[in-house]
Amino acid sequence: MRSQTDKDFILSHTETPYSIEDCVSEEDIEELIDIWETADNKEHKNTGPITSKIENFNSPALSKIRDLVYFGDYAGDIEIYYAFFFYVDKPHIIHMDDRIDESPLIYKAFTFPVRLDGGVEEPYLMFFDQFYLDGPSKFFKGESNKTKGHHEALQFSDLPRSMCVYDYSNVIGITEKPFETDLPISHIKSEWLEGLSYNSAQKWKPGNAIVFDCCRLHCASDFRSVGVKSKLGISIFTQHK
Repeated sequence: MRSQTDKDFILSHTETPYSIEDCVSEEDIEELIDIWETADNKEHKNTGPITSKIENFNSPALSKIRDLVYFGDYAGDIEIYYAFFFYVDKPHIIHMDDRIDESPLIYKAFTFPVRLDGGVEEPYLMFFDQFYLDGPSKFFKGESNKTKGHHEALQFSDLPRSMCVYDYSNVIGITEKPFETDLPISHIKSEWLEGLSYNSAQKWKPGNAIVFDCCRLHCASDFRSVGVKSKLGISIFTQHK
């Protein structure tokens, strides 16, 4: 468990999510796709995604991404603790990014969209005003680990690397206002949104990087609504150095 001092420190460094546009070239995108397709360490998670841990950043494209993290806006105060490719054909639900084995001073997350399969426009990564600092979690207000009939809730209740939050009393920044957004989020039950509020959204566009705080609640828009069949990306999680 984190101390209140550590929690206050992490929260004091939060900021509004943003995108770095056109920071990964088309040539580098092709190299990243090749690295993914030839990876021999792919893991099929019981929650749907297929992932491949990035063991090193030795390739030209991966080294550029690493340098963007280390020598960008947070140079001197940032350290990568985990990085991986991910492939999804279902939009991700409400979650935040943390470590279950330790309690680091989590900092920024970097999402690098690599490839979209189909679609008439780019989908979004959507962010909430709320934060959570009690370990890696996914958020299902009103459900329980005995809930029947909801596929995602039942899946994530067995996830060893993440916890399910059914009671939002420890979520930071809860509001009594109804949730409002124009983004397609049909994969999110209305009950799960109670107490949460919309902060912003960034286009999930290959070649860009999306930067946000690991402790901020976020989810994908329903990319299936714009004809996207699947997404391939890279996630990098960091901590204060």
